[in-house]
Amino acid sequence: MSGRRAEYRLWVAAFVMVWLSLPTWSSAALETTSDQDLIKQVITDLGFQPTVLIERVRHFSDIPERASIQNRLSHCIDRYAARIATDSRFHEKVVSRIDQRACALLQLCRTPDGPQIDQSSTYAELLRVVASEMRGKRLAESNPLFVEHESFVQFGRHLATVSSIERNFLEAANVAGEVSAPYILDSCPDWWKSWPILLSGLMLVCLLGGVLAFLLRRPHGPRAISQV
Repeated sequence: MSGRRAEYRLWVAAFVMVWLSLPTWSSAALETTSDQDLIKQVITDLGFQPTVLIERVRHFSDIPERASIQNRLSHCIDRYAARIATDSRFHEKVVSRIDQRACALLQLCRTPDGPQIDQSSTYAELLRVVASEMRGKRLAESNPLFVEHESFVQFGRHLATVSSIERNFLEAANVAGEVSAPYILDSCPDWWKSWPILLSGLMLVCLLGGVLAFLLRRPHGPRAISQV
């Protein structure tokens, strides 16, 4: 009788452990909002203060929890960069949305007859540098394009400060982050989008497998009596 009680308690304990873990898995599934905020900030700072962005990324690389989040999202940025560099229509779509939003919110409107310069390959390379930094690889200072971009941004901020429009400079970068973030998250590997479900299923299988293995190893019935 005591054996059955032990079995029952074991199964109850397993059920309770799974049940208590469900809120954690559910909250993990809702991390897309915080992911989007992080990606938005990355893109904003890339256009407004690249050095500060790299310093913050490197700081978080030393914090295990934040480092794992950065590592995961860096692959989304890499895939987005590849798409920007190879799909001209997609790049034009994103740029058009940024221009429309900047025009509506900040009255920073590009003239239709103005020069149109294709910066997709340059932007893609900058994104790859940031993605590598998010994975702990220090490439910013050794990448000529990123160094040039940093100088360009600093010069632009200086002119904006002199003209008393630095806030507009920041808001324009913020618009780019807001528009780009959803596209970047959509570029994440498909199986990563459902990683909380996969993780919860794996944990459940391991837990129940452990319980089953324990029960199978226990002696039962006449065999247990003969061993006494």
